Amino acid sequence: MKNTVDSPPFRDSRVDLRVRRFVVMSAVCLALLTPAVAHAAPAEDASTLERSNWVSMLWGSPQRSTMYAGMWTRHLHHGGVDNNRLGAITYRGYFAGTFINSYHRRSYAVGIERSVRTGVLGSGTEYGVGYRVGAIHGYDSRLLPVAGKIPVVPFAQAVGDVSWKRLGVEGTFCVRVVTAGLFVRF
Repeated sequence: MKNTVDSPPFRDSRVDLRVRRFVVMSAVCLALLTPAVAHAAPAEDASTLERSNWVSMLWGSPQRSTMYAGMWTRHLHHGGVDNNRLGAITYRGYFAGTFINSYHRRSYAVGIERSVRTGVLGSGTEYGVGYRVGAIHGYDSRLLPVAGKIPVVPFAQAVGDVSWKRLGVEGTFCVRVVTAGLFVRF
């Protein structure tokens, strides 16, 4: 089977350099995205209390530990890969994963995942709404002009899910891409 993707030949040193850059940039992004825990002074008036409640609600809570297997996409502005062969994990609100992007290249993503709202739909069936914010490696200037100049770019996703017991399906929206995937909670 012939590879249809135009890519340079495999070189160990190039891969090693990419892996090192990815690890360093991931650590920097996680450090920047993780808020410092601070004790706030008591609220002085109702507007300050209301504002802090909105911030708490938007910040949400860490997503439960989850393993993701499979991701299917629909690009709203061009064609792309339908089955992205995703493998990812979220552990106490921090996630890391790898997938094949819409340009047929391996990508890596890390960041935080927060739940803003959860609820029960019925016996053993739950729903959740939240978001992911993080950094992604593996794209070039076809995605964004800046992606051709820096190895890691930031991203934000809106996330919704429905689960029965530990098994579930998730849908996300990021810029111009809608995705669906399967997961197992642990």
